[in-house]
Amino acid sequence: MENEDIQWCNYVNQVHHRKVLLVYLAILHKKNKSRSKPRWHVKPFLKERRVHGHCHCLTSELQLTNSELYQNFVRMSASTFEELVCIVGPKIMRFPSRPDILSVGEVLTATLRYLASGESMMSIMYSFRIGKATVSKLIFQCCEVLWDTLNTKVLVVPDTKKWAQLGVEFENKWQVPNCIGSIDGKHIIHQAFANSGSENYNYKGSHSIILLEMCDASYNFTIVNIGAAGRCSDGGVFSNSEMGKGFMANSLNFPTAKDIDSNSGPIPYYALGDEAFPLLTNLMRPYPGRGVRYYSGPLDIEPDEDNRWATLEMGALRPVNQLGTNTYSANAKIIRNKLKDHFSGEGAVAFQYERLVK
Repeated sequence: MENEDIQWCNYVNQVHHRKVLLVYLAILHKKNKSRSKPRWHVKPFLKERRVHGHCHCLTSELQLTNSELYQNFVRMSASTFEELVCIVGPKIMRFPSRPDILSVGEVLTATLRYLASGESMMSIMYSFRIGKATVSKLIFQCCEVLWDTLNTKVLVVPDTKKWAQLGVEFENKWQVPNCIGSIDGKHIIHQAFANSGSENYNYKGSHSIILLEMCDASYNFTIVNIGAAGRCSDGGVFSNSEMGKGFMANSLNFPTAKDIDSNSGPIPYYALGDEAFPLLTNLMRPYPGRGVRYYSGPLDIEPDEDNRWATLEMGALRPVNQLGTNTYSANAKIIRNKLKDHFSGEGAVAFQYERLVK
């Protein structure tokens, strides 16, 4: 009797094992059946990259026939592009493992176009006929190489001689003497980082990091501070950055002060900023306040109520002691007043009042 029970138990166990095995095989078969094989290794339109892609079709044509449009497309001249290829080429070169390998020129052109236009990766994929995953990876790698290679060569704090040269260029182009550049902040919008909370949430309702930069007369960066959280103000970022500390300590090697007209006396070299920045002897900001009026008529008669009065958005000529509070030194106040007098007298240009009203 006991033998029969044992045999029966063995039989039941074998049947159970077979059922489990059959269920497992059925599930495995269903997975393999639903997994469709790819129709092609490379999508057909991507294979036409060397015929219809932007790098081989559009940019090559522009490089030969229209240098102005080429520079607009990649934001640099053809000679500068070739120089850049020589500099970063060894670090982004892809070693050939198949005949349609991407060249350094293709990778660099796609990266520069992405940076210049702000287009999506999908748009770059269709334009240059490079796979989405590939182009995303290559642009990220190329940006890292560009930064590591060029930041110590391009973003070098100018010396005294270079600052003086930038001042001459600014005066020639914008009629602002002793000015070595303008400073402002820019919010670079991005998707919220994982577990970042509201760290990068800005007043515009988006997530961003802040690029604080100073530019010369031709909009080229001279000093930058990158990476501050979007919740910070421009003034706060400036105060805590190496750039701001250099301004406040006056340690950026600006040239010595010089006269800008017959009445001003020595005026130090300075940068221009908006109301977000502090007023320093080497950093000028506009007078605070809105709805300020200026007189554009003859100076030897009393102004009347005709069109010689106009309303400005910023207090260009309003006395400092009649405006809102702002902490600054007496020297900074004197320098700003001298600049005000200069731009209202010898330094005035024909179009300035029209531009201010607009």
